[in-house]
Amino acid sequence: MPDGGPSGTTVPSTLLDPASEVGKKCHSIVEQVRDGKLRVAEAFRQIGEELPYELSDDERNAAMDSYFRILSKHELSRDAAAKRARPVPGTGGDKDPEPAEEDEPEPKRARGSLEDFLASAPWVVQQELSGKKLNASLEATANIIFHATRNLSQVKASLIGPGKPPFPDSEWTAMLQGRSVNFDNVLSNLYGSLGDEKHTQLNSELELVQKGASSSATRKVATFGEWHAAFNPYRNAVEYIFPHRSRELREYGRYIDGLFIALGDSPATHRRVVDFDKAIRTLVATRGDIELTDFTDLEYRRIEIQYIHGSGVGSGSGASSSNTTSKSKPSKSSKPGQSSTEPCRRFNRDEPHPADSCRYKHVCESCGAVGVPATKCKCSAAKRA
Repeated sequence: MPDGGPSGTTVPSTLLDPASEVGKKCHSIVEQVRDGKLRVAEAFRQIGEELPYELSDDERNAAMDSYFRILSKHELSRDAAAKRARPVPGTGGDKDPEPAEEDEPEPKRARGSLEDFLASAPWVVQQELSGKKLNASLEATANIIFHATRNLSQVKASLIGPGKPPFPDSEWTAMLQGRSVNFDNVLSNLYGSLGDEKHTQLNSELELVQKGASSSATRKVATFGEWHAAFNPYRNAVEYIFPHRSRELREYGRYIDGLFIALGDSPATHRRVVDFDKAIRTLVATRGDIELTDFTDLEYRRIEIQYIHGSGVGSGSGASSSNTTSKSKPSKSSKPGQSSTEPCRRFNRDEPHPADSCRYKHVCESCGAVGVPATKCKCSAAKRA
């Protein structure tokens, strides 16, 4: 939930954009503080004068609170840099400096520290001004990834224990670095040739060495069963590092199961679901501000339409035919036991029957919506209206 100020008021977007007139002036004031040309107190006063008079009290307080946090970061980083530069007694740093020649040029100002740079980095400023905060689960995930990335080898070593689930070493690394896990590698290493895994051991000179072939996947996830064979150890590994994500993974697993069942048993539709899952997990890992169960997110919905509902790029060879023929009658050439791309009539009449043994697609026969019979679909209600 946005938290731009004490009352949760969102900062107006015109104050967030450095390209806007007000935003440009405020960012310029912040830069003067960073360059040491302006004191924080004076900068805070000038920013208050630059804010539009028509802002409400809550909006003004929210904006001032955001800029106060940014300026406070500058103050803290500058104090830390000064402490690091302070000479240590006994090292010669407390000796009186030799007088400089009058014509000696003034030395260039040293570049700021990393903390000083990050305090005013454009993306950090935007994050502060946006007022948006991660939920508790995403915050916990980000915190673990932050520390794991800075001390990867130590964190990976600490994972070893009696409760550590089996998982490829390369994918432990990917997970700790906040990257998407490769299900092909999981399937290959856990159920395929174990020679693909790299093993670390001590040689005769007590040096760490790695043995094993390349970690490239020898098996590809393409079916419902193969996806489950990779997802289950993935879920165990994620819960081992991020136990707060247990409910998210459980709900997401049920969601993907439902897609496999609703779309039918053809290899083409299974591949679409597998590719959709890969795209969603990549999106979640890349952004870091959404979960696997944020079904209403706009980018999430776009990927769902691309792979599941539509015939866009990445939807697979069977995507187009499964939607464009949804209104036609079932093919007479379909033989018993074979899967069909046609919508199930009994499903659309909302008649109960076993979905796992049905060879027709459980989609709306009018619009192709997955898992929704025509009797309950919004498109039918719109026609009746």
